[in-house]
Amino acid sequence: MTKIKLGTTALDLTYADDELREKILNYVYAHDDGVGFRDICAYILSQAQSEGRIYGPKDEVYQWESLSHMDVMRVDRILWQLIWKHRLVIDFDNSHYPTQDIYFLRA
Repeated sequence: MTKIKLGTTALDLTYADDELREKILNYVYAHDDGVGFRDICAYILSQAQSEGRIYGPKDEVYQWESLSHMDVMRVDRILWQLIWKHRLVIDFDNSHYPTQDIYFLRA
């Protein structure tokens, strides 16, 4: 029987840090004009759902989903590591983006 959870459900990923790092790099490098932090998280969640990389019961359907706080912090830490390694830069001039977010560009 399928369970439907209402509201926003924070989901945990089963990706290792190296897998998550590659997904982030591939997504950012596919966009020449920058990618927002929220877009990165939404992309990771979408990929995890399509690849079956969400931790938890397979018989649950969610009204809205988000990454768990732990996985958002993993994404944050990986982004900082990529900045330190000169693979990404922060675009401080975000006035040309449609939403106010933190945007990242390939270095």
